[in-house]
Amino acid sequence: MSPAPSHDERTAVPEGSTALIPERGHANIVDYVAGEMATMSERPFSEVDSLVLAKLAYFHWEGVPGVPERFGGRHQPTVRDLYRAEDFGTIFETVLDRELDRDLFSALAASPRFRDVRVAHHVDSVDERDAKQFSATTFLLPDKTVYVAFRGTDNTIVGWKEDFNLAFASAVPAQRAAVGYLDRAAAHLKGTIRVGGHSKGGNLAVYAAARCEQATRDRIDRIFSHDGPGFNERTLGGAAYSAIADRVDKSVPESSMVGMLLEHQEAYHVIKSDAVGIMQHDPYSWQVREGDFVPAEGISGGADYVNSTLSDWISSMDTDQMERFTNALFDVFGAGGTKKFQDMTMTDYKASAEALVGMAPDERDMFVETIKSLASIGARNLLPDSLMRALGTAGVTAVGVEAPTGSTTA
Repeated sequence: MSPAPSHDERTAVPEGSTALIPERGHANIVDYVAGEMATMSERPFSEVDSLVLAKLAYFHWEGVPGVPERFGGRHQPTVRDLYRAEDFGTIFETVLDRELDRDLFSALAASPRFRDVRVAHHVDSVDERDAKQFSATTFLLPDKTVYVAFRGTDNTIVGWKEDFNLAFASAVPAQRAAVGYLDRAAAHLKGTIRVGGHSKGGNLAVYAAARCEQATRDRIDRIFSHDGPGFNERTLGGAAYSAIADRVDKSVPESSMVGMLLEHQEAYHVIKSDAVGIMQHDPYSWQVREGDFVPAEGISGGADYVNSTLSDWISSMDTDQMERFTNALFDVFGAGGTKKFQDMTMTDYKASAEALVGMAPDERDMFVETIKSLASIGARNLLPDSLMRALGTAGVTAVGVEAPTGSTTA
């Protein structure tokens, strides 16, 4: 764990604020947890609290002694109980930001707001055959409510394939699993329910709340989607979503790309981030001030361009083409047998290249034409002409996009 910032590394705290603000940037969820002294009975649950618990669901609780693997167990450890150095190797295995995750866990274990949060259940399931990556953690909060947190996409290849499947499937395996999990949590636990998640976890939270049993849905107070992807028309339309729409709280950063994927979006509000571009998806970059996210004016122009291009691209394909492209793409990624992107070696990349070359001619033609379509739509959406010339300079003409007169190709 990194050392706590010294007093000299902190700026003055604005009057009425409970968050400590480091000089290196604006306060984030770690600073919020470290500085918030109000318990949940003293200050109501907020969307910042939701993001904190959604981030906690990324921790690898599977295999940690004392974490319940079934509902109804007598032992439900608190966050403070689980703060054991001997388990850090398991909890932070393959997480994306180990240092900040450990800082967050340390702050949570000491926090009067979070240290008595109990873990009622945790599940983690990966099935390559069904392209399923699903994980969820249920927390019992000191205010006597239940928070069901769905984990977002991890770094497994199968997890990313399932994300692509969201574009054309009426329900991916993780979405169906989320519905069943939420109903089981409601059956075993009493009290008001909140549901949430970050990234794909936010998508699962909204889907599960819309599709769960009526008795479960009646107990749900709010549904939080933190930069979660949208839905295809078949999924978001209809009475099921309408029944929960006014309870959905979706937050996205200014340069949101993940949260704006797919053509149908829940109502959302935009918040400020310290990061740039796609890195704004990182919840540790989201700015917090006086216990709330710092609002932004809207989605940035660059993100809007990328989002419109991807939406147009997805809309240009029928379900069969999108499914064939997704299967081909991830067959290429997985050709070397490695399960996680971070573990891929030069041997895996070579196997991927050989798999691409070795595709059946009709599949390879479909794959290449689909990539060309993305480049063509991107160029069509890109203005002004100077940026089109930049595309030409970057070699986009090689995939079938004609550069403007006077541009130079590599």
